[in-house]
Amino acid sequence: MAMRVKSVKQTPASRPATVPSTARAAVAAAARIVVARAPDAGQLAALEERCFPPADRFPLRVWKHLLGPAARRGSAITVLVREGGLVVGGASALLRAGSRVARLYSLAVDPSQRGRGLGATLIVALVKRVPRRCDVISLEVRHDNTAALGIYERLGFSLVEQLPGYYADGGHGVRLRAARQRVVGA
Repeated sequence: MAMRVKSVKQTPASRPATVPSTARAAVAAAARIVVARAPDAGQLAALEERCFPPADRFPLRVWKHLLGPAARRGSAITVLVREGGLVVGGASALLRAGSRVARLYSLAVDPSQRGRGLGATLIVALVKRVPRRCDVISLEVRHDNTAALGIYERLGFSLVEQLPGYYADGGHGVRLRAARQRVVGA
């Protein structure tokens, strides 16, 4: 399944106010990132409902698998951030036994929390938790998702492949990769 980040073009009226980068960094630094557990599946599914169109959401059963059997096997790790008891951001990675590549599988930040630096903070926190053998981070994202692409570029990701018609709706994607050290050192 592809990396899914909401790719809605924003009009000037719908675009969130720009937060100065120093303020974003302070807000992101204050965020308490924790490893998601099985009881968080429902809140992560609800977060996706707030972030993605129906075709791009993981159903609850997928979250139960990622946070249950996959996490116990060491083939998935998910981190999240809560505000007022509500999950407002999450990131998940898939891991293969013996592989040097970790795949950023999902990134979601509640629309009300965007522009605060939480997306980048979640990615860095997640990458710090993947096994050290994983020295490459890979992901797929819609080619027109400029907000996500900007985050990934700032974290050191580079384009490695164009993915025409990659998404179920025919949307085009791109595959990006970064060295683990570039991401955690960003």
